Amino acid sequence: MEPQGVYFGCTATLAHNNLPLGSITLFRERTAGDFTDTELAILLEIARHASLALANLYPRGIKLTQTEDTNHLNAFITEHNIQPREAEVMRLMLDGKTNKQMANELFISESTVKKHVNAIYRKLGVSNRLGLMTATQNIPR
Repeated sequence: MEPQGVYFGCTATLAHNNLPLGSITLFRERTAGDFTDTELAILLEIARHASLALANLYPRGIKLTQTEDTNHLNAFITEHNIQPREAEVMRLMLDGKTNKQMANELFISESTVKKHVNAIYRKLGVSNRLGLMTATQNIPR
Protein backbone atom coordinates (compact mmCIF):
# COMPACT_ATOMS: atom_id res chain seq x y z
CA MET A 1 0.00 0.00 0.00
CA GLU A 2 3.02 2.23 -0.35
CA PRO A 3 1.44 4.21 -3.24
CA GLN A 4 -1.01 5.64 -0.64
CA GLY A 5 1.89 6.52 1.63
CA VAL A 6 1.28 3.52 3.88
CA TYR A 7 4.34 1.47 4.73
CA PHE A 8 3.79 0.09 8.23
CA GLY A 9 0.64 -1.48 9.58
CA CYS A 10 -0.57 -3.43 12.58
CA THR A 11 -3.86 -5.10 13.43
CA ALA A 12 -5.51 -6.21 16.65
CA THR A 13 -8.36 -8.71 16.49
CA LEU A 14 -11.39 -8.03 18.68
CA ALA A 15 -12.77 -11.22 20.23
CA HIS A 16 -14.34 -12.45 23.45
CA ASN A 17 -14.64 -16.10 24.54
CA ASN A 18 -13.41 -17.22 21.09
CA LEU A 19 -16.17 -15.17 19.43
CA PRO A 20 -14.77 -12.86 16.72
CA LEU A 21 -16.15 -9.33 16.95
CA GLY A 22 -13.99 -7.24 14.61
CA SER A 23 -10.54 -5.74 14.24
CA ILE A 24 -8.63 -2.50 14.58
CA THR A 25 -5.99 -1.76 11.95
CA LEU A 26 -3.54 1.11 12.04
CA PHE A 27 -1.29 2.35 9.23
CA ARG A 28 1.74 4.59 9.21
CA GLU A 29 3.96 6.26 6.62
CA ARG A 30 7.55 5.10 6.18
CA THR A 31 8.86 8.44 7.47
CA ALA A 32 7.00 7.96 10.78
CA GLY A 33 8.81 4.70 11.47
CA ASP A 34 7.46 1.36 12.59
CA PHE A 35 5.16 0.99 15.59
CA THR A 36 7.00 0.80 18.92
CA ASP A 37 6.46 -1.88 21.54
CA THR A 38 4.72 0.72 23.71
CA GLU A 39 2.34 1.68 20.89
CA LEU A 40 1.56 -1.99 20.22
CA ALA A 41 0.88 -2.54 23.94
CA ILE A 42 -1.51 0.44 23.90
CA LEU A 43 -3.28 -0.98 20.82
CA LEU A 44 -3.70 -4.34 22.55
CA GLU A 45 -5.15 -2.64 25.64
CA ILE A 46 -7.58 -0.67 23.46
CA ALA A 47 -8.53 -3.91 21.67
CA ARG A 48 -9.14 -5.64 25.01
CA HIS A 49 -11.49 -2.88 26.16
CA ALA A 50 -13.26 -2.70 22.78
CA SER A 51 -13.70 -6.49 22.81
CA LEU A 52 -15.37 -6.38 26.23
CA ALA A 53 -17.64 -3.51 25.17
CA LEU A 54 -18.67 -5.26 21.94
CA ALA A 55 -19.21 -8.56 23.77
CA ASN A 56 -21.59 -6.74 26.10
CA LEU A 57 -23.49 -5.21 23.16
CA TYR A 58 -23.46 -8.37 21.00
CA PRO A 59 -23.27 -11.41 23.33
CA ARG A 60 -23.84 -13.82 20.44
CA GLY A 61 -21.48 -12.00 18.10
CA ILE A 62 -22.06 -9.88 15.06
CA LYS A 63 -23.51 -11.84 12.17
CA LEU A 64 -23.06 -10.88 8.55
CA THR A 65 -26.58 -12.15 7.83
CA GLN A 66 -28.36 -10.47 10.71
CA THR A 67 -31.04 -9.06 8.40
CA GLU A 68 -32.40 -12.49 7.52
CA ASP A 69 -32.26 -13.62 11.15
CA THR A 70 -33.92 -10.38 12.27
CA ASN A 71 -36.73 -11.00 9.76
CA HIS A 72 -37.45 -14.42 11.34
CA LEU A 73 -37.58 -12.90 14.82
CA ASN A 74 -39.70 -9.97 13.57
CA ALA A 75 -42.19 -12.42 12.02
CA PHE A 76 -42.38 -14.29 15.34
CA ILE A 77 -42.95 -11.00 17.19
CA THR A 78 -45.72 -9.96 14.78
CA GLU A 79 -47.33 -13.41 14.87
CA HIS A 80 -47.62 -13.23 18.67
CA ASN A 81 -48.79 -9.60 18.76
CA ILE A 82 -45.78 -8.51 20.81
CA GLN A 83 -45.68 -4.72 21.08
CA PRO A 84 -42.52 -2.74 20.13
CA ARG A 85 -41.35 -2.11 23.71
CA GLU A 86 -42.08 -5.73 24.63
CA ALA A 87 -40.02 -6.78 21.60
CA GLU A 88 -37.07 -4.73 22.88
CA VAL A 89 -37.38 -6.42 26.27
CA MET A 90 -37.69 -9.85 24.65
CA ARG A 91 -34.56 -9.34 22.56
CA LEU A 92 -32.63 -8.31 25.67
CA MET A 93 -33.98 -11.34 27.55
CA LEU A 94 -32.81 -13.59 24.70
CA ASP A 95 -29.39 -11.95 25.05
CA GLY A 96 -29.36 -13.05 28.69
CA LYS A 97 -29.86 -9.64 30.32
CA THR A 98 -31.26 -9.39 33.84
CA ASN A 99 -34.29 -7.23 34.65
CA LYS A 100 -31.99 -4.64 36.21
CA GLN A 101 -29.72 -4.56 33.13
CA MET A 102 -32.75 -4.20 30.86
CA ALA A 103 -34.15 -1.37 32.99
CA ASN A 104 -30.84 0.48 32.82
CA GLU A 105 -30.44 -0.07 29.08
CA LEU A 106 -34.03 0.96 28.26
CA PHE A 107 -34.20 3.80 30.82
CA ILE A 108 -37.27 2.36 32.52
CA SER A 109 -37.94 1.01 36.02
CA GLU A 110 -37.50 -2.65 36.92
CA SER A 111 -41.23 -2.70 37.68
CA THR A 112 -41.98 -1.67 34.09
CA VAL A 113 -39.57 -4.33 32.81
CA LYS A 114 -41.45 -6.94 34.88
CA LYS A 115 -44.76 -5.81 33.35
CA HIS A 116 -43.32 -6.22 29.85
CA VAL A 117 -41.82 -9.61 30.76
CA ASN A 118 -45.17 -10.85 32.09
CA ALA A 119 -46.97 -9.59 28.96
CA ILE A 120 -44.47 -11.50 26.80
CA TYR A 121 -44.94 -14.67 28.87
CA ARG A 122 -48.73 -14.37 28.60
CA LYS A 123 -48.65 -13.87 24.82
CA LEU A 124 -46.30 -16.83 24.31
CA GLY A 125 -48.05 -19.07 26.82
CA VAL A 126 -44.92 -19.57 28.92
CA SER A 127 -44.21 -18.93 32.59
CA ASN A 128 -40.47 -18.21 32.74
CA ARG A 129 -37.29 -17.47 30.78
CA LEU A 130 -36.68 -21.13 30.10
CA GLY A 131 -40.11 -21.25 28.47
CA LEU A 132 -39.21 -18.19 26.41
CA MET A 133 -35.96 -19.83 25.28
CA THR A 134 -37.84 -23.01 24.37
CA ALA A 135 -40.51 -21.07 22.45
CA THR A 136 -37.86 -19.22 20.44
CA GLN A 137 -35.22 -21.94 20.12
CA ASN A 138 -35.86 -22.58 16.42
CA ILE A 139 -35.71 -18.93 15.43
CA PRO A 140 -32.29 -18.02 13.98
CA ARG A 141 -30.59 -15.29 16.02
